[in-house]
Amino acid sequence: MEKTDTIKCKAIVSEGIDDVYNALQPALIKRKVFCVPTVKSVKREDGVSAKGTPLKYTVVDVDYEFTSAEDGSSVKISMSGESMDSGDKSLNKALSAAYKYACFQLFCIPTESESHDSEEDTYEYHQKVESKQEAPKQTDRKITEQEIASFMQEVHRTGCALDKMLKKSNVKVVKEMKYSCYLYWMNLMKKTPDKKEEEAKTA
Repeated sequence: MEKTDTIKCKAIVSEGIDDVYNALQPALIKRKVFCVPTVKSVKREDGVSAKGTPLKYTVVDVDYEFTSAEDGSSVKISMSGESMDSGDKSLNKALSAAYKYACFQLFCIPTESESHDSEEDTYEYHQKVESKQEAPKQTDRKITEQEIASFMQEVHRTGCALDKMLKKSNVKVVKEMKYSCYLYWMNLMKKTPDKKEEEAKTA
């Protein structure tokens, strides 16, 4: 098989998938052999090139079963293919690479020099890592209107001294209270029995 398929973007010469089809098709038709591929797995990752271009990295595992239409005998070969692409063709390229090398190995197809993957694009690949933004520290924020309402409900239920809680929280009004102080006082008040129940016991 002559290497005549030139990939212009990299200026290298390599055997392409079409060369494999053209070389094998007449022989397979003559001997009434057909191929059925079965994709076992597809793994995909998002990455970026050194220039920051988004890339799709794809790896496929495929079983190729070559079957005789005359007697039903068959042979199966498993092959993996991988590729990267900045568009939407990384899966297509990975499948082409898998089939091409399955044929090379099964039929012992020679090439004139060191083989290169014709579906390969050369990228400096970096796996894309999703940035994890830290959640805002809730202890630094002021309490919400709903939290104010819950706080005041507990104050009325327990009869706790509101002025003392505000003073210890270093605020003048409830709406200025920090969330950390709110949690502290709410935990204490939830452990405190109802004021009416305590008054009923002492009556």
